Amino acid sequence: MKRIAFVLAHPDDAEIWCGGMIAKELENHSDIRIFYLYACTEERIKESNYNSKKYGYKVYYLEHEKEKLVEYLLKFNPGLIITHWEYDANFEHRETCRYLNSIIPTLIFSNKMNFKLFYCESVNLIGNNNNFFVPDYYIDISDKYITKNDMIGNYCSQNPEYWKKIIDTQNKLFGNVSGCNYSEGYQQVQIFGVKKCKKNIIE
Repeated sequence: MKRIAFVLAHPDDAEIWCGGMIAKELENHSDIRIFYLYACTEERIKESNYNSKKYGYKVYYLEHEKEKLVEYLLKFNPGLIITHWEYDANFEHRETCRYLNSIIPTLIFSNKMNFKLFYCESVNLIGNNNNFFVPDYYIDISDKYITKNDMIGNYCSQNPEYWKKIIDTQNKLFGNVSGCNYSEGYQQVQIFGVKKCKKNIIE
């Protein structure tokens, strides 16, 4: 069974930026676990828990205990970790990425974890210091696009129609680039300068 960890900032980030991938992997019986490090309010937790129960993945809220992330990841031992882009325009997204990157040496050297790391897309694809998010891996989510929209729509407190418009534009763009109707884009992170994935395949 494939084990995939999403280390993200806010409840709803997983569904907005990675909902298609999550839906596809759940269909393949992958073990999905999502770790949120910020904005874990009662309302957002309730909405996030609704999605997790409806679709069948586990969620952890670590806003006040980020140090537990190492413990959870070691126990879960994922083969794939997804986090925010290092240049994301949102400060808390960047901080989430920074925190995950800070614990990677511990995960790899102290405990011999072996995983692949990817950044997910971000708002408008324009990041901090005018960097532009350019994926090198794409996932065709055309058959899961309705499911992704349903996931986003369940966050009633977060103006879901706005986020649906954002991802409709971006996922159509990536779909056009990769030859399908809708795709999500990801960047592989070169951990210590080494890439381990084949082109355009996230395994």
